[in-house]
Amino acid sequence: MDSEAAARTLVRTLKRAVALYRGSFAPEVYSDWASSLRSELEDKYLWALGRLLGETLGSGHRDEVLRLCERVLEADPYHEAAWEELIRRHREAGHLSLSLRLYRRCTDVFLQELGVEVPPQIVELMRSA
Repeated sequence: MDSEAAARTLVRTLKRAVALYRGSFAPEVYSDWASSLRSELEDKYLWALGRLLGETLGSGHRDEVLRLCERVLEADPYHEAAWEELIRRHREAGHLSLSLRLYRRCTDVFLQELGVEVPPQIVELMRSA
């Protein structure tokens, strides 16, 4: 199997894996075993979603990249690469007001929720307009 076929197979497999995830496992169950399994499944989902995003970035499928960035941020609002890519893709498409709103949301997440500065690559992206 050549590398392109292997990459397509990987992307198909990751898409199937991500599609299986339906949200937090048994969120109403408050026990150590459920919490542990919930965290493990969420970590695996985020890994698969992040890997799928990475594999899709160079594909030229802009809308799919945007959807994946949004899915990553729904599950992990602190994912720097997803914020950067989402903002970058909207800026490149000429959606300046949307990219500014996204930047404000990103700022809220990092400054207000985490108490840390917005990642410098995202700040630089906004300055380079």
